[in-house]
Formats: sequence, C-alpha cells, structure tokens
Amino acid sequence: MPYTLTWESPNSVCRTFTSQVTSGELIDSLVELTTAMQFDGLRYSLSIFRGVSDLQTDRGTLEDVAALDYGAYEWNPRFVSAIVADEQLVAQLLRSFEGLNVSRIPRQLFNTEADARAWIDSVLSGNGIEGSASTRG
Repeated sequence: MPYTLTWESPNSVCRTFTSQVTSGELIDSLVELTTAMQFDGLRYSLSIFRGVSDLQTDRGTLEDVAALDYGAYEWNPRFVSAIVADEQLVAQLLRSFEGLNVSRIPRQLFNTEADARAWIDSVLSGNGIEGSASTRG
C-alpha cells in the first residue's frame, strides 16, 4: 500500500504517501481518515508525499477530494492541514486542488516536515488550541 495513516496522538494524524499513488488510494486515505473514530477530536493532519513518482489523478478525482474535504470541514471545522511534498508533480497537483477554491480547511504546502510542523504549531497556538506538532501531539 503506498500510504500509511498514523495517529500520532488522539488529536493528530500523519498520512505518508510513497511510490505510485492512484486516485483510488488517495480517496481511500481520506475516507479512512474522515471515518476514523478519532476524527471528531482531530486538530491537525500532516500529509507527507515522499518519493512519489506518480500520482494518478484527474479533474474528477480532484472534485471527489474537494467533496470529501468540504464534508470533513463541516463535520470538524477545528483542524488544520499541512502538506509536505518533495516532488514537483505532487506540489503541482496540490496547487491545482487549491485552485478549485472550495476548501475551507486552513492548509499550507511545505518542502520540509519541520516547516510544516512549525506552521501547525503557530496556527494551533493562535487559535488557543493546546498541543504541538513539533512534539507529535
């Protein structure tokens, strides 16, 4: 499986993608995340795309992701999402998703995990939410 979903604490999750990622696998990872019992208490999601050589998506997949994203925000509007991508292919796709302009989830794209976790910490502390991405939970 080209992704893993790891709950770092009851309120934080890290999704890690490697190798080739299909549309179905991207959708599956979101469904797994949003249907988890812990989702109600989620404060941040960190998605890491490392060494992804192929990300098989199209406009329809982006629209499906947008619908899941919208539903996730409606269910739990208290979480933020940071994305780390070391491949231009992934970064380009994520920018295309943001171009749909439907997501209300605070989200940023980063080159490093350290930068992503620092941003999560600043957003959570700015919202008066306890916890730290730097200490993983």
